[in-house]
Amino acid sequence: MNLSGKRVLLTGGTAGIGRATALELARRGAAVTVCGRVQREPMPGIAFIRCDLREESERIALAGKVIGEGGIDVLINNAGTQEPMDFAGPVAWEVMRAEIEVNLLAPFHLTALLLPSLSGRGETAIVNVTSALAFAPKASAPVYCAAKAALRAFTLSLRGRLEGGSVHLVEVVPPLVETGMTRGRSGRKTSPERVARAIADGLEFRKNEILVGKARLLWAIHRLSPGLAAGLMKNA
Repeated sequence: MNLSGKRVLLTGGTAGIGRATALELARRGAAVTVCGRVQREPMPGIAFIRCDLREESERIALAGKVIGEGGIDVLINNAGTQEPMDFAGPVAWEVMRAEIEVNLLAPFHLTALLLPSLSGRGETAIVNVTSALAFAPKASAPVYCAAKAALRAFTLSLRGRLEGGSVHLVEVVPPLVETGMTRGRSGRKTSPERVARAIADGLEFRKNEILVGKARLLWAIHRLSPGLAAGLMKNA
């Protein structure tokens, strides 16, 4: 895919992996729009749409706005949130629901809303950012891990459904990344810029799956021994 001139909608694009990816795609000539609840810091040349992805009505409004302004060529479902949850005690449903809305239902919903407008536009793509925790979950974030595993399955299934068409389905599998969400966690972290470059390269070379850094090693271990991979990540 030639990214120059491609119109991209990137969710959760105001910080972390999203912000780095928006800047990288813009550097390669794409016309990028990001969405988020707040615009922390303006990015020159990158459009911003305020949207709370937890709300169905706001997702519908977001899709309507980008379609009304000429549509997009690439949808990147990047927004994510993770809260530690200990099911040994009470867990607030609202906390669980918010995590499921952002990590799972928003990508499902935006894909359903925007896929018809992507079809028939030439070379287009839907990119879903999952996690290495999708196949090797950790004990402290069961809802997050389950949502990312479901998003991975959704990507694989939809890719099979759309095989041979113009819409390319891409899964991005990052390792632990230095973002606000991972602040305070131990372990060696990958930079958001490294993930951003991998996403841009993967789109240009039409990859189906983009495994970044240690996620590639963990996937190799998982294929050889799922139990070993699970054990390594259980208390990560």
